[in-house]
Amino acid sequence: NNDSEDSDDEIIDVDVEMDEKDEKDDKDEKDDKDARMEMKTILKTMPAKFDLDYDQTFMSKTNVDIRKQLIPELMKSLKLNFNPPTITAKALYDKDDVRIAHYEKQEMINIIQDIRYHSPELSETDEENASEKRQIVVYNRSWRSSELKTFFREVLDPYSFTQQNAQLTRRRNYDDTLQNFDVQPPNDAPQWTVEPGNGNVVYDSDIGYESIYDDYMYDDANTF
Repeated sequence: NNDSEDSDDEIIDVDVEMDEKDEKDDKDEKDDKDARMEMKTILKTMPAKFDLDYDQTFMSKTNVDIRKQLIPELMKSLKLNFNPPTITAKALYDKDDVRIAHYEKQEMINIIQDIRYHSPELSETDEENASEKRQIVVYNRSWRSSELKTFFREVLDPYSFTQQNAQLTRRRNYDDTLQNFDVQPPNDAPQWTVEPGNGNVVYDSDIGYESIYDDYMYDDANTF
């Protein structure tokens, strides 16, 4: 009887492992599909002369020549489409935009270029959405003031997105109650960027300025 029970347990364990593998495979397949859809959106912004000849093979001489021209143009287009926030801020200052003009310019540029002021973002599946589309989940740093969060979310981000030719931005999910972790503010953080009473928070000494989510930040500190 014990041998039979052990055998049943092994079958259950194998079934669970298979289910988990199937779920991972499905997720990977969906991620690949989403990436292909985003790339197609970018390609739609390219001039017609860069269209591949679908009557020929991918490795045909014609398509190889087209790709040699397309890739540099695509990289150039991506640089322009995803306008770094620093450039966006400078553009707002040049326009004397009232939403930024009252901030000291160099101080604001320094803040925007410092990754410690930005919210880590993860691309995750929307579990509550029947279609399970990917969304950008924004994790807040506990010390950031409402004024700083409002500036990033309601001024800088929206203006930056309007400068993009290909609108690829997924929906961003903000929930500072659930998507929040306690980290210390930079020592030199301007007073207006720090939430009042933040000094009463007890921090995890193992976290310091970093968090596990920082590994997922974009490599370019100017992008968030």
